[in-house]
Amino acid sequence: MAQRPENFADSPPLPAYGEQDALSDVLQAIHLQGGDVRRHTDVVERYPTGTRSLHLVGTGRVRLEVEGEAPVELNHGDMALLARGDAHVVRPMAVADWVTGEFLVETVVAAPLLGVLPAAIVIRGDAGTAAWLPLSRDLLLSEVTRPEPGARVMVSRLLDLLFIRAADVGGLRRRGAPRLADRGDGPGARARAHRDPPRPRT
Repeated sequence: MAQRPENFADSPPLPAYGEQDALSDVLQAIHLQGGDVRRHTDVVERYPTGTRSLHLVGTGRVRLEVEGEAPVELNHGDMALLARGDAHVVRPMAVADWVTGEFLVETVVAAPLLGVLPAAIVIRGDAGTAAWLPLSRDLLLSEVTRPEPGARVMVSRLLDLLFIRAADVGGLRRRGAPRLADRGDGPGARARAHRDPPRPRT
């Protein structure tokens, strides 16, 4: 049963910024970085194994085909993240256009951590449960179609944001963090040490 504070003016204490942030530990360990972005129109695109990418549908519909998985239809505003890097095909259905962003990671560290995620994490643009998606999508499309100075860095940061949000929906915090903490001298410990370096003894 939840405990009620004795004084309603007193709010329960919140964790300090950065504390108990297992998802950040995972992301720091894999050295996530948004990479190239390309626009596609009415052409079948194939992506080999090892390509970690996301696809954002602008207009029309496309079919996402991942090896060993059932095909998934993506409509206007939908996004799919393929964080594991499974080989896949994006096939337009009639007239369609979409944007693809790719990611760079430290492969040796990322493979076991991102391997706990589904092959494709689909976020529906009209679901109403991902309020962050329309704004991020519109900003990304704006920077890609009408680039201003600094657009390359802006696009990279937006890709990072979309990856983080979608990976969390896919369970990265819940599934990946325990693997990161399996060994005290593993990447999780290094990420935490980087965030909270030891203080010199006096």
